Amino acid sequence: MLPAYALLTGFGVPVQRALLMSVAFLLTRMLWRERNTLNALGAAALAVLVWSPGALFEASFQMTFLAIVAIAGIAVPLGERTFVPYLAATRRLGERWRDAGMLPRVARFRVMLRYWMEAMPSRRAARAVRVLVRLVLRAAELTLISVVAEAVMVLPMALYFHRMTLLALPANLFSIPLIGVLLPLGIVTFAASLLGAWAAVLPGSLLAALLHIVTRSIGWLAGAHVADVRTAGPRVGVALLAFACLAGCCWAVRRSRRAAWLAVVGLPLAAVIALWPGAPSRQPGVLEITAIDVGQGDSLLMVSPAGHTMLIDAGGPTGAAANAENAVGTSGFDVGEEVVSPYLWDRQVHRLDVVALTHAHSDHMGGMAAVLRNFRPRELWIGAEPNSVAFRDLLAEAAGLGVRVRKMRADDHVNWDGVEMTVLAPSATYRNSGSPVNNDSLVLRVQYGRATALLEGDAEAASEAAMVQSARSGGPTVGPDTLLKVGHHGSRTSTTPEFLEMVSPKDAVISVGRGNTFGHPRPEVIERLGEAHARVFRTDRFGVTSFMLSRDGGIATRLNASN
Repeated sequence: MLPAYALLTGFGVPVQRALLMSVAFLLTRMLWRERNTLNALGAAALAVLVWSPGALFEASFQMTFLAIVAIAGIAVPLGERTFVPYLAATRRLGERWRDAGMLPRVARFRVMLRYWMEAMPSRRAARAVRVLVRLVLRAAELTLISVVAEAVMVLPMALYFHRMTLLALPANLFSIPLIGVLLPLGIVTFAASLLGAWAAVLPGSLLAALLHIVTRSIGWLAGAHVADVRTAGPRVGVALLAFACLAGCCWAVRRSRRAAWLAVVGLPLAAVIALWPGAPSRQPGVLEITAIDVGQGDSLLMVSPAGHTMLIDAGGPTGAAANAENAVGTSGFDVGEEVVSPYLWDRQVHRLDVVALTHAHSDHMGGMAAVLRNFRPRELWIGAEPNSVAFRDLLAEAAGLGVRVRKMRADDHVNWDGVEMTVLAPSATYRNSGSPVNNDSLVLRVQYGRATALLEGDAEAASEAAMVQSARSGGPTVGPDTLLKVGHHGSRTSTTPEFLEMVSPKDAVISVGRGNTFGHPRPEVIERLGEAHARVFRTDRFGVTSFMLSRDGGIATRLNASN
């Protein structure tokens, strides 16, 4: 039956693995009649690893194994130590001789149930009492299995997917009984379709109706705000501690009935350990500016000396679509969800204080919506407001999440957690009523003691010339700066000689995609930076690159930064 069902589902790699594990499990149960489920499970897992050793490091295998351990290793023994014997006692109530072979407390329950049934005025009422008791115990069994499975799965869900599924329990309680009907009904529908379409009409209609009920109900639950909460994954040491707690639960439920109650405490404790918020990784006393490798796009993480966080841009579509007005592209790959957010979670960032958007091109804004949803920043800083549907959608998303939108213009000053921030562009008189352009870019100059960083976005020659002219006329200061985030990925339209002479950076970082079709960074820009004696760092070659700015004006570099 199992091989037939595996073939029916398409016989993909996960199905092959599940089939091999199931066959090995059943064989061990046949060969060794003693009820040692964990031994059989271990043999099944060993068979899978012999067949495919690399599966040990795959999240799918680990989660499957943990789910089975949760049910077979904790939930089933815990149920047997508590109420499951009472469920067995509701069978064959007329065979009174069976009472003597049961535990005293179970035998008393069986006698009481028989007494209640005999007290009923009719056989139908007596049968209803028995059915009601069995339904309550079955519901308790399903609830126990679901609670234990969800408590165990908290660890891998947080570790691999950065999620807390708070409504998984009611979803399971609703859907699991229906799946027990859907599976045989699906097989009947398939078999009937082999005879002809007319034969499959009735079972197919019932199957479709049940599927719609399940999907609509799960969709309604998923739409709730608390259904899918994002969280940073635990560090390795914390994950091992949570796993040790789960292993202790597995041992306790087999030790004795009294020890089994330790699992009642240990399961929620393991979940709390896995979800306990760790402190964001940082280097105290320095200003960190990290260029996240988002391909042909921009995303900078800034961490203040006190540990507050700001994200400037969030990457987006790469390749030819990178300069398109559409902020999400058509590939379905969300850089904010798949690259920027995981990096922040790995750094144990739970909430951003500020998110700044330099301009509304998709290689800077494409991942921003996911970042807003995942990290609920307190403020969103913007500069120019072009005529862009995607930009307006982002502002609507921010408003829906309760994020304060702050419009920034040249000469605005902000003291952010002991770091002085000055806006250099766009100017107060700048307007763009058309599509987004690079010179919309919000340019920030960050100062921490004697160390400074100039973050250009995609500002081009016209914006750079305006900044230079403003500085010469007594406006916001430009240069000399410790760090320059090179404008427009090192395009020839930015980093003009006049601007570079005024900035005179020690280090320069270029956020650029490997093998991009634009030819970024341009050789003449690299040559110009070399002549200015700036050390050049490129994300296409160095990956994630962090710059640590100290109050005395020093700068240290860390490549391939991680948690």
